[in-house]
Amino acid sequence: MSDIDRMDGHQFEQYLALLFSAIGYSVQVTPASRDYGADLIIVKDGTRIAVQAKRQRNAVGIGAVQEVSGAKAYYNTDQAWILTNDRFTSSAVKLANSADVMLFDRSKLMDFILRIHPDLVPIPRNILQGIPAKEVICRCGEKMAKRKGPSGQFWGCKAFPKCRYTQPIR
Repeated sequence: MSDIDRMDGHQFEQYLALLFSAIGYSVQVTPASRDYGADLIIVKDGTRIAVQAKRQRNAVGIGAVQEVSGAKAYYNTDQAWILTNDRFTSSAVKLANSADVMLFDRSKLMDFILRIHPDLVPIPRNILQGIPAKEVICRCGEKMAKRKGPSGQFWGCKAFPKCRYTQPIR
């Protein structure tokens, strides 16, 4: 899970696409923008599912449930799922229950991955190495920006000075 935590949103979507493909789903990745609330459309045994991937460092809120509910209608799917490496707010859980949206928090995602045969599971580290990150996310959840200091370039949190986290550019 630590490798998944280091992914950006794009890499997490690609990882999930590989994961679902490995277990027999046909996978369609939606456009990066104007995706109408779904990152993936997966199909298996005639069941179509709108999937929203939320790789973040904070609890997933009610907005994600609203978005994937809209995606279910837009893409005419049978089900709607949200998968995250974190947790869900109580409001998100309450709305998901009433809207029939399946939630996979950190522990359910980990259980899901571990139930798959080890030879089929894509290795998160390979995703990190093979798919360039579109953005670097700070541990506070904000995006990071390239900064230049006396020792050269580094990543600095855009929430500076509130957050002073930095990391080297690799």
